[in-house]
Amino acid sequence: MLRATQNLLCRGAVDATSIWKAAASSRSASALAQAVTSTEEPEGNTIERKGISLRGVPMYLDMQATTPMDPRVLDAMMPFMMEQFGNPHSRTHLYGWESEEAVEKARAQVASLIGADPKEVIFTSGATESNNMSVKGIAGFLKDKKKHIITTQTEHKCVLDSCRSLQLKGYDVTYLPVRKDGMLDMDELKAAIRKDTVLVSGWIKGVIQPLAEIGALCRKSGVFFHTDAAQAVGKIPVDVNSCQIDLMSISGHKLYGPKGVGAIYIRRRPRVRLEAQMSGGGQERGIRSGTVPTHLAVGLGAACEIAQHEMAHDTRHISALERRLREGITSQLAGVVLNGPEGIKDRYCGNVNLSFAYVEGESLIMGLKVGVHRPSDFHQPGQDQAHAFGARSVVLTAGTFLAGKIHIGQAQYAGGRAGDPPATALAQKLRELSLAADRLKTGTPPRIDMRSIFLTSLGPIAQRSCSAPAALPATVISSSNRACRQVHCSVSAQVSPASSSSSAAAANEPLMVRAARGLEVERAPCWMMRQAGRFQKSYRDLAKRHPSFRERSETTELIVEISLQPWNSFRPDGVILFSDILTPLPGLGVPFDIDDNKGPIIENPIRSMEQLKQLHELDLSQLEFVGRSLTQLRSEVQGQAAVIGFVGSPWTLATYVIEGRQQPAMITYIRYQIDSGAQCVQIFDSWGGQLPPREWDRWSGPYLKRIISAVKSTHPLTPLTVYANGSGGLLERLKGTGADVVGLDWTVDMADARRRLGNDVSLQGNVDPTILFASEAAITENVREVVAKAGRGRHILNLGHGVLVGTPEESVAHFFDVSKTLLYANMQ
Repeated sequence: MLRATQNLLCRGAVDATSIWKAAASSRSASALAQAVTSTEEPEGNTIERKGISLRGVPMYLDMQATTPMDPRVLDAMMPFMMEQFGNPHSRTHLYGWESEEAVEKARAQVASLIGADPKEVIFTSGATESNNMSVKGIAGFLKDKKKHIITTQTEHKCVLDSCRSLQLKGYDVTYLPVRKDGMLDMDELKAAIRKDTVLVSGWIKGVIQPLAEIGALCRKSGVFFHTDAAQAVGKIPVDVNSCQIDLMSISGHKLYGPKGVGAIYIRRRPRVRLEAQMSGGGQERGIRSGTVPTHLAVGLGAACEIAQHEMAHDTRHISALERRLREGITSQLAGVVLNGPEGIKDRYCGNVNLSFAYVEGESLIMGLKVGVHRPSDFHQPGQDQAHAFGARSVVLTAGTFLAGKIHIGQAQYAGGRAGDPPATALAQKLRELSLAADRLKTGTPPRIDMRSIFLTSLGPIAQRSCSAPAALPATVISSSNRACRQVHCSVSAQVSPASSSSSAAAANEPLMVRAARGLEVERAPCWMMRQAGRFQKSYRDLAKRHPSFRERSETTELIVEISLQPWNSFRPDGVILFSDILTPLPGLGVPFDIDDNKGPIIENPIRSMEQLKQLHELDLSQLEFVGRSLTQLRSEVQGQAAVIGFVGSPWTLATYVIEGRQQPAMITYIRYQIDSGAQCVQIFDSWGGQLPPREWDRWSGPYLKRIISAVKSTHPLTPLTVYANGSGGLLERLKGTGADVVGLDWTVDMADARRRLGNDVSLQGNVDPTILFASEAAITENVREVVAKAGRGRHILNLGHGVLVGTPEESVAHFFDVSKTLLYANMQ
């Protein structure tokens, strides 16, 4: 509370004496609000701005433009602007972990307010960016299928401009009018939907459109539904599921949070896909690249949590203010009309739109001692806003009430005196002087400029009463907070295992990561090689729609969908990236293709030194889909499973091609995968087992050691697994590469492998994949045997090879079910 007061004082926004007296007397939000919204005129307090002289500070009545920040929001944000400053995408040290945790908590708070899954919330810079992403993103992703968009003439300018930019690219856009009361005509919307319609976009401001009805119509018609809810979220209940909303824009500073942050809701089921509008590091599931500002995200989350807790109380308070304001004006002044629907259920009570007959809006706005705005104040000077309000020069006749339009936004922090504004006497005086009134008396119809004027206020910080429930406790920064932050872990710094901070952080890591590191776990984590693949019907169905393997393995949305198919079905402890060992080859200058029947096809294999010299260092710009996919997968599984990247060993990729000139291609590729979100990486030395040990020591081993050593120097906490088919004779050599985990194939007995390799390395495997064609009893027996032979800890349960084509999905499900019951505490 005091920190927020200091912030207001530093900006010179209010009278310092009155605020400090109010804060000292009660330390309540209502006391602060009384000071902020007071219209008292301290002697000598004259303000000169833009050629206007004001005595005293104007009352703020502009809540549709922005809202003051709730002090509790600022309290929640402060630690992340000072001590807890880590980058939330830095996943190798404590500073990053705690920031990431704060961001994910904020994501959950936003999701809870709108009835969404946290995975469906993406942080943005505000509603303008979210609107651009929604309109342009959905159109771009489906540009080859549908090219028609429907919106309304009263949309925010960022939506309309986005639609106009798409029109220049060949899209059709229908701009629907609204009725006189501001409501959308559902019959017109239904008639406007075509077979090629991709999106319907509508928003809420003052008038509450029938979102559920619109959503049902869109879902029935196979059209995506977007709403700009910047003026609704946090003020009225908005549930994305009951309204069947597919995309929704949210703004932080419209619900008493910070400026510069917002969110976009993107439905996951049925899945909505967008074309990213920004290139970069692939943050936010690859949809919105750029570092998420932790403090702003925390502020938005806190504002949403407060709004969710206090919405009912705020609505009652604002409704009372709305009635007092409206009745106070209309009871003293004739010729005042309430614009919009008559029923309060179709209007937001904090938004009062009144028309004053025969009063010119500009005169009214200049005479009121309040903070006001015209529609264009939301935008840069000179931008036309007539589209939103039908403003034009018209001939007035008797009974026309459209000369001076006032838009008043009520707020939960509005002081009690806001219901008795000086607008009544001022409007009466202006009306007496109005040229329009004089001409009407003489029978001469005047021409009046109908530009709309907005008087917005009475939003949250004018008065949350003391009886309102508290949503967030105050966070105090003290020396004791600093004392507990002794561990510093950078990208190249190893965290001491004895550190309590690192131990606590490790406890939050996925089960598979902990097992790979040799930490104490309750059971063996379980996943399967090739678990995202042809044995699942969902994959085969997708492959029919996307027959090209290159498309499936190099399109972010498809990679993520395929990678998550087994996760959605079986909940394994590891989710491996759906890709191919050869994926990085084009980044080195080696084009290739994959035939589902013939396998990899390289048209011009390297056969000469001249061809070898034409290769170049790994170009990661050609592999951005890998990074985006890993980032999205990390976000999707939310720490409930380890995200696994993978690469092929140099020998498997043909050593002389990949490392022929000492190029660290695979080192770069592994680091890129880890930086993008991979929590474990598996190195497939698929053909290494075909080499005699002596030849393996020459052609494969040295390169594996070099790669693992280099990656460990920069990412010491990320477990690396090495796996080779037919590796029974190479086990000790595979351990010697420095890998954290040695993968076994089904030809190696688990007990024998443990005896040969000892307990200082983790083992992965070793269930025969053919056992999944047997009975459930046989599967159970085999899994129990492997876990028992592996011993307690340092074991990742897996097949000794990938899942075979034709494996029954119910057998795979039983495999995972059994594995999760085998707790070490119950073992003899």
